[in-house]
Amino acid sequence: MELYLPNFDVNEAESIITEIHVGEGDHVSRGDILISVENTKMTRDLLAEEDGYIKLFCEEFEEKKVGDLLAAIFPSKEEYEGYKKGTSGGEGTEQAEAAGVIQAEVNATKKAIALAEQLGVDIVQAAKAKGAGVIKTSDIEAYAQKQSKKAVHAPRQRINQYDRERVVIIGAGKGAEIVIDILMDDIDKYVVGLVDSFEKEFSSYSCPLLPCTADDFPDKIDRAQYDTVILSIGSTLKTMAFRNELFRKYREKEVPFTNAIAKDANIRRAVKIGVGNIIMHNCYIGTGASVGDNNIISYGLNLGHHCSVGDGNLFGPGFTTAGCVDVGNECIIMTGVQTRSFLSIGSHVVLPVGYAVKEDIPDNTIITA
Repeated sequence: MELYLPNFDVNEAESIITEIHVGEGDHVSRGDILISVENTKMTRDLLAEEDGYIKLFCEEFEEKKVGDLLAAIFPSKEEYEGYKKGTSGGEGTEQAEAAGVIQAEVNATKKAIALAEQLGVDIVQAAKAKGAGVIKTSDIEAYAQKQSKKAVHAPRQRINQYDRERVVIIGAGKGAEIVIDILMDDIDKYVVGLVDSFEKEFSSYSCPLLPCTADDFPDKIDRAQYDTVILSIGSTLKTMAFRNELFRKYREKEVPFTNAIAKDANIRRAVKIGVGNIIMHNCYIGTGASVGDNNIISYGLNLGHHCSVGDGNLFGPGFTTAGCVDVGNECIIMTGVQTRSFLSIGSHVVLPVGYAVKEDIPDNTIITA
């Protein structure tokens, strides 16, 4: 059995080997975790599909392309030893060459080999041009510049999982899809799992469902397995109440929260933003505004300059305020609501689709039409 790097995402051709869980020649069993890999969007554990003795064709923190051979499993110790001695009918040599293990033509660093491949440089010719010595990335760049007579850009440096914020999303419904989509654009964060009290499957994105419910997550999942969480729950009075209850419970247990902010959100200077907020695409938050904690801010919102928003609110698409508007806590402001300047909307307020706010609205006001 050969283990090749799968294609996790059509937009990602490379992944980094972040951890190898077995040793060279170890006996492995079907279902064992062999290798952990990561691209800019997510991490994956690659499992053994059969029992046997493993030969590794990769190293930790090495970058591999989709289809590259990472390991081979031999059903018996004799076949593994035979491969090592070159008695496997040449198959082992072909595997090693496919894995990039044999580099007899040139003496080059791994980074130089990777850069040559990225730039389309013939590394053998680059070595001949240099003469004696080990080929380094600077040699590849110099050779490429000479051949193409144009600037060569250094390869983009990836951030490995130990430098990125590991996020758990609480809720595995459609709201989680929105949060995942936002976080996939954030190179400083990646999703390590989902938690849901009811959902048993989550097929839109390949993220694991953690073995717990939303209620017992803080007690069942070791804090070492994640850095922060964010709640994706909330679209009605009932689910927003549950969301706010969970937020308070998690804060009492000192669970750290993060924000999911779309990369095209236009957040101006001197804006203050708390934690646990979801800020969707094409939102505008004006100069000097402040946003509290645990808010869901839907796409197309326009929050004017020096406005203030409390905690635990749900704002529908296209909510628009003028400047200096205050909104309290745990409100549900539906799609297309608009306000004039210098107004106050209290806490626990519900406003219907398209409502025009022309005067202050006191706490606990529910307008249905």
